[in-house]
Amino acid sequence: EKQYSHIFPAIHPDIKGKEFYIEDSDSYEEYMGKNPDALKELKLDRNQKRSILNFINGKRSITKIRNWVIAETENDLDFKTLTKYLDFLKSISWITESDL
Repeated sequence: EKQYSHIFPAIHPDIKGKEFYIEDSDSYEEYMGKNPDALKELKLDRNQKRSILNFINGKRSITKIRNWVIAETENDLDFKTLTKYLDFLKSISWITESDL
């Protein structure tokens, strides 16, 4: 858990204020076309995915995002699943990460 308290995901500058629905983005559609089961394997529900995106702001660590998503959705979220989803978001250039 401690390792994730120093990583702060942020919405990519090319996305912030320009794209509002990840599912409508070209990079999402392209990735999902090549990897149709990628998100199904994570078993995140719609509310969890939306909450994760809502809490990404470049100021909250992965640990804080996880804790807030759990509180908001009342569903457990392990770090492995969260980091896999964040890796997916990075792969489609939806987020960036900085270490502090």
